Amino acid sequence: MISPSNLMLMNAGKSIFHEETTQIIGAEALQIFILPEEKDLEPQVQFAEMTFPEVSDWRLIGGPTDSNAPLVIRQKVVIYDLHGKQGESFTLPNMEGYTPIPEALVTGRKYVVLKLLL
Repeated sequence: MISPSNLMLMNAGKSIFHEETTQIIGAEALQIFILPEEKDLEPQVQFAEMTFPEVSDWRLIGGPTDSNAPLVIRQKVVIYDLHGKQGESFTLPNMEGYTPIPEALVTGRKYVVLKLLL
């Protein structure tokens, strides 16, 4: 995540070399390592500009090609974030065949990862 509306996803390939620095004060990042379904894929970097939902709701960030997510993850995993207000309650996103795994709470924002269980 570069900002709440500008997202970046790096897909490692045969190998990865990565260095992180930022000149942005107050930058936030969520870093999750997910093994790809296949070996020796070409590395890929993706960017997406996204808007917040008009109402408090889950926002689909990334997933496999068939999930229609703005960022493609090379695994049967989908990632949502939530932009709600204090005191609101929400139901976890439901995608057939996917089961929620533990959520991450990052600087006050909740992220839920759904993994396909075969």
